[in-house]
Amino acid sequence: MSCYPQHLTELVSTEILLRLPVNSLLRFRCVCKAWRDTIDNDFFVRAHLRAQNTLTVIAPHVKKDGKFTAAGLYRWEQGAKAEDDDRNDTAAGAYRWERETATFVCPMGADYSIPDRDMNVSHDLAHCDGLVLVPSDAMVRVLNPATRRVLVLPLRPPHAVMFGSTPFGFQGHQAFGLGHDPRSKVYKVARFFYRSMEGPMGNPNHYTLGMEVLTVGAADQHWRETAAPPPYPVLPGRTATFFKDSLLWTVEERLLRDAPGFIRFKLLYESFGVLPGPPCSSRLDYAAASLAELRGELCVCVARHAPDYYGDGWHETWICRDLDDDAPRWEPRHVIETIPTAPGLRCLRPIATYTDVVVLYAEPCYLCRRTKEPGRSREKERFALHMQLDLRYYHPDTGMFVEYDPEDTCAFQVTSYVPSLVPV
Repeated sequence: MSCYPQHLTELVSTEILLRLPVNSLLRFRCVCKAWRDTIDNDFFVRAHLRAQNTLTVIAPHVKKDGKFTAAGLYRWEQGAKAEDDDRNDTAAGAYRWERETATFVCPMGADYSIPDRDMNVSHDLAHCDGLVLVPSDAMVRVLNPATRRVLVLPLRPPHAVMFGSTPFGFQGHQAFGLGHDPRSKVYKVARFFYRSMEGPMGNPNHYTLGMEVLTVGAADQHWRETAAPPPYPVLPGRTATFFKDSLLWTVEERLLRDAPGFIRFKLLYESFGVLPGPPCSSRLDYAAASLAELRGELCVCVARHAPDYYGDGWHETWICRDLDDDAPRWEPRHVIETIPTAPGLRCLRPIATYTDVVVLYAEPCYLCRRTKEPGRSREKERFALHMQLDLRYYHPDTGMFVEYDPEDTCAFQVTSYVPSLVPV
């Protein structure tokens, strides 16, 4: 029997509980059975997810005992903007930013570390519905930072290929992705891997590919191989972007000279396809491009290289709202003036979008804001970058601030994030 009248229970669930943060809802599950059933209900979980705002989480890699370790995930709090009296050229984007705080939300695991010389083996983070995928060559985890629940995926035995110094440098031999299957309503982690590779170092002429899938939360947690292998090679370490029920990976152009587009893995059927890239004026440099899902749109940030690679650099962003198997419609969105770029080097990555600000990550360790310049028409919009380096890290359990030495912080792992009650 419910402890509240039916109409009052519905009012609480629809008007009050949906507005509360996750940590409050976890406590309120203990109030009564009716509230627990409401909060655990899948419909409520999805409705609460849609009501949340997008945040940004970062994992700084800090040098300790000869290794770089990401001790935890931190929620980046955005501070206020103020003009610098000595540099007030707002058209050039000359702003300073008040010092900002990143708040600890979830541990990464003591074994999430990599040797100094192998920094490139670090994989990108990925996010889907409040779950964060934290892959590495040694361990793969799925975290819910809001509930602080962690799922450690079973280890895979090494295949024939374990790249050391290879055409990929130290980038390993695999790439991961996390997404939601709309038919079975479960979350899946996919793992691309190179099964074998033959040929001279730096220019292999034969390789075989594989793909495995693991269903999060299934009673039998195991990897199962897809019926068909991937059609094209994937760039190792580049975690997939989840958009419209599909995982999208970046093709490895060093093995495939004429890339047809981005590799698409449809979770509904566990089948492969290709998403053609945007119609840029010059050939798309896939290794330097970055995919991201921003508020229901697929965004690709494309590097445009200067002729001598040392002049002014810029990036373009293109938007796709739907994935059409024949001809997806790409629309140009913005031009971003930035530092010079070199072919094959991913410099700028879109992370999250807010009302008038887009957060970007400039490798190796810059958090950036892109803000619209005044006096520009939409057709000629350009955005200046405001670098954010001076972060401090707050741990709510200890009440202490930690300030990492910039010389010991070699890089960040960054992704967008929406707090949710989705279980792992």
